Amino acid sequence: MNAKLVLVVILSFGLSSQAMADVVDSGDGCHFLTTRSADGSPINVCKETFPGLWVGLAREKGRYIEITGYVAYAFGYPYMFASKDMYLYAAGKGGVRLNVPVQEKELFDQMVVKEKPITVTGLYSQNANRANDRSLGGIDVMPGRFWLAAMPDEPPPSSQD
Repeated sequence: MNAKLVLVVILSFGLSSQAMADVVDSGDGCHFLTTRSADGSPINVCKETFPGLWVGLAREKGRYIEITGYVAYAFGYPYMFASKDMYLYAAGKGGVRLNVPVQEKELFDQMVVKEKPITVTGLYSQNANRANDRSLGGIDVMPGRFWLAAMPDEPPPSSQD
């Protein structure tokens, strides 16, 4: 296998050392984290998009994804949407519910109030009853694996953000 070792450096304040873990690029838009899952198996994270979620590309049970979007609180929980316009247009429905580790909720909320795009990495699961809560599923966000990001058509966030 011709995988190369890439050091991921995330430039944001207060993130845990897990967010700066070494990863091994698998060459297909996915990478393995050096962090292991609870059962000891390697964690393979694939970059995902909202169109990919809409058409069901991430349906496999227990798939780790990395995705960027607009985060807002809806129905008392943080949800990620493709954009702020999508959130407003859909009246808070159709996002992905984010389950953030309790010990990092305050830091996460500090990022949410900035109304900037956020990238998260975590375990994606599609809701069995998504028609009832009108979401695309949920992501159990990994500790330290979230940061401010830029959408493809925007400049990267400055250190003043």
